[in-house]
Amino acid sequence: MKMLFLVQTPHFFINPDPFEKNLAIFGEAPGENEMFYHGIHHGLDSWNASYFCGSAALLRRKYLMEVGGIAGETITEDAETTVALHSKGYNSVYIDRPMVCGLSPESFDDMLVQRSRWAQGMIQIFILKNPLFAKGMKWYQRLCYMSASLFWFFGFSRFIFYIVPAAFLLFGLKVYHASFAEIVAYALPHVIGCIVVTDFLHGKFRWPFFSEIYESVLSIFLMPVIFSVIRNPRHPTFKVTPKGQSLGETVLTLQAVPFLFMVFIIAACVPVGIIKWIQFPLYRDIILITLFWTMFNLFIAVASLGAFVERRQIRRHHRMWARGEVNVYFPRMKYILQGEIKDISYSGMGVQLKTPFPIKPEEDVVLNVRDIYGEKYAFDARIFRKIKKKEYVFCGCDFVAKGKAAQLRLIKYVYGDSQRWEDFLQKRFKRVSPWGIFYFIVRMGIKGSRDCVTLSSKLLYSVLKKSFFVIYGKMQSLWLKKMKLEGLHTK
Repeated sequence: MKMLFLVQTPHFFINPDPFEKNLAIFGEAPGENEMFYHGIHHGLDSWNASYFCGSAALLRRKYLMEVGGIAGETITEDAETTVALHSKGYNSVYIDRPMVCGLSPESFDDMLVQRSRWAQGMIQIFILKNPLFAKGMKWYQRLCYMSASLFWFFGFSRFIFYIVPAAFLLFGLKVYHASFAEIVAYALPHVIGCIVVTDFLHGKFRWPFFSEIYESVLSIFLMPVIFSVIRNPRHPTFKVTPKGQSLGETVLTLQAVPFLFMVFIIAACVPVGIIKWIQFPLYRDIILITLFWTMFNLFIAVASLGAFVERRQIRRHHRMWARGEVNVYFPRMKYILQGEIKDISYSGMGVQLKTPFPIKPEEDVVLNVRDIYGEKYAFDARIFRKIKKKEYVFCGCDFVAKGKAAQLRLIKYVYGDSQRWEDFLQKRFKRVSPWGIFYFIVRMGIKGSRDCVTLSSKLLYSVLKKSFFVIYGKMQSLWLKKMKLEGLHTK
């Protein structure tokens, strides 16, 4: 392609994002960014509107310098730079194959920092650069950029979708004017049609209702951010997303408080709706509709609760799913066993094999492997963990890389094979029946709710206990002071 300024590839993360980690769904369901990189971005590419996503890309320096280098007026400098280059008539291309790997934010708070920056930056582009009127762009490129910018206003619609049924059931506010028959005739087919079309277009990359889970949780935190940008488009400052952090124990993030309050309000609407349905027969149509609406909101909210449970994370390096053969040499026995690779990281490898002899604690071994190019590698390792599974033994091995040359070869083997990442993505891309998805979400909600309630109870108990001892200490101090004063008065 002539005048090509950008080659963008998908972002691939070797660790779960906070939703995947906290909801314990990593590897079982498609990730949040899969629909954008493996579905939507193909559409952008077909309209020559694929834009720079900050990393995993190549830019032509010659064209980049024509627009003064990387832009900096907004805090999403990558997309802003692409707007300037597309406006000059240059072209971009998207290749749907992961070429590099990166890290997702480890905690929910860190993810909010990242998403707030994305939301602020894209709305800055909408206000300050307004792609709809950008000179030099094709009309379809303008629409693509407008879609990418306007998407970040989803917080308003999601929040309204949550509070509208409560507004009627609790306060009697009329939220819409339609009968039950009209809802069944018009609204219900529209909802079913949206689900069917979405599943047809993006079913492998985004399961039904998962967008609702992600966006419902993020909406109440992004709304203040959006308002601040609208009020002052030049005020936001760039904040780097924290990466590579660890967590010694499972905790409940404080960000759960406003969401738990909203869940409580939604849950309170259910008994109120039932009582009103009995008391006001003339309004049963609208009460029934808003009650079903509330039940759906409660279903999504409960399924989302686990996102606030920050799971314990102590690994130095995240392990990636991997497959391949490995020959394990045991120097003690002078014996080689053939095994299967299960996972891999810079610090170690998970291996499954059959052993005709017992493995000693912290057994030294040599792992002999090949990459997809046929190059041979031999890594010294130590078995630090072993689990017996029927006739197989799963061994957790730590690499013992001695010297810089050994470390460089280890890095080359672990991170130099992009086919491993492609295989993992294809493993996650799968269609599931609606009943399967429903069961998956229910199971996820039960586990997340249980953990959320347990941690909330512990947190509440800790606060009450601390408050009790503080109050008791102050009362005791006052009593001693009083006794001292009475003693002096008696003297």
